[in-house]
Amino acid sequence: FVSMAQIALEEGLQDGGLGPRLHLLYGLSKDFTCSGFRVGVLYSENAELQAACANLQALAGVGTPTQNAIEDLLEDLEWAKQFLHTSAQRLAANATALADGLESLGCRVLRPSAGLFLVADLNPLAPGGKIKTFKDELRFFHKIYDETKIVASPGEACHFRSPGWFRF
Repeated sequence: FVSMAQIALEEGLQDGGLGPRLHLLYGLSKDFTCSGFRVGVLYSENAELQAACANLQALAGVGTPTQNAIEDLLEDLEWAKQFLHTSAQRLAANATALADGLESLGCRVLRPSAGLFLVADLNPLAPGGKIKTFKDELRFFHKIYDETKIVASPGEACHFRSPGWFRF
């Protein structure tokens, strides 16, 4: 994994800045497991994008109670660092266990190098060993969920080109 910010720095864009075409978007949802808060940050050096976002602020602002909760969460830097470290270890262990398990069942797996998601070809687990259409994929998604309560996003929802690939 190589960050675009690192590439921008190495390319010497705007004296170490991002330039007008690279933007950083960060949300607390995944890192801090607080998806209900819907809090994130957009950093851009593009004046047009900044102006457009300023116009949306009134419609997408973060409420004061949520701001206070996030402030409390992030104020304790030692706790936040430890939380992120522990969470990363647990996510890595779970991703490895899931990937190993799926591979042992004959599935191809794209293991994550950074981030939360793992992608796997579940065709070998489907009735008849092949998911032929996205409609079949959706039926298989429901079968997985109904039998295991595991949410594996169907590939069509992730814009995958062929049926049978799921995102965990």
